[in-house]
Amino acid sequence: MKKTIFISILLILYTLGTAFYANYLFKEKKEASYIKLSHQLKNELNNEKRFSKDIGIINAISIAENVNIKQALLTNNRELAIKSLQKMEQNFAEKTSIKHLKVHIHTKNTRAFVRSWKLDKFGDDLTGFRKAIVQVRITQEPFFGFEVGRMGLTLRSIVPVLNDNKFIGSLEFIQNFDKIVKRFKRKDYSYLLLIDKSLLKIAKYLKDAPEIGPYVLSSKEYDKVFLNTSQKIDFALLHQNGYFISKTLEILLLVYTF
Repeated sequence: MKKTIFISILLILYTLGTAFYANYLFKEKKEASYIKLSHQLKNELNNEKRFSKDIGIINAISIAENVNIKQALLTNNRELAIKSLQKMEQNFAEKTSIKHLKVHIHTKNTRAFVRSWKLDKFGDDLTGFRKAIVQVRITQEPFFGFEVGRMGLTLRSIVPVLNDNKFIGSLEFIQNFDKIVKRFKRKDYSYLLLIDKSLLKIAKYLKDAPEIGPYVLSSKEYDKVFLNTSQKIDFALLHQNGYFISKTLEILLLVYTF
């Protein structure tokens, strides 16, 4: 399941710092430098992924362990869950960099119980399109990864909610992957999160998003200059070589799927 979803994710990065190689290095050395930089960029992305996983799973477990959240699921008391989440969101806003808590609570029968960002939408059956939630219900083990939703790609940390070791539901802590843009910019990297156009049947809110070859942009934060450059990429050459040289700049692009 994970592979099927993640293979449609493309992360592209570049560095302007490679431009000087054109004058000083032979082709063989230049390509070796591309390979070295590719490894560096992959490590950077893996570090960001691990960092996001730690934040997501820890926060999801912390919220799932809240007594009121458990009581709300046991007694089908949505109002109790809503008030508890609102109080937690206030605490997060005051004490952390997370200003808008995005939490989705699911019942033991995999139905939507409370969406913190859309309180009037609940009761819908999630089994047909939320395979990760079904997985957590079956395994009772945490899940972390990208999933495609109406808004595009989001990072989701899903944990079981247990009461006396009995499964009573699950809880989902949702993050975007946009903070990476600012952190990468300080290192002269740019980044785009793209999804395959075929996934627009799910990611309906992205129907007007910028197109980049066979993909559409799923990031809210992005480098506009790099986006314009990426729209001129020969994707056949990119997939063949792992990098692409534009007419005006020498740019390294890394295709990264997970």
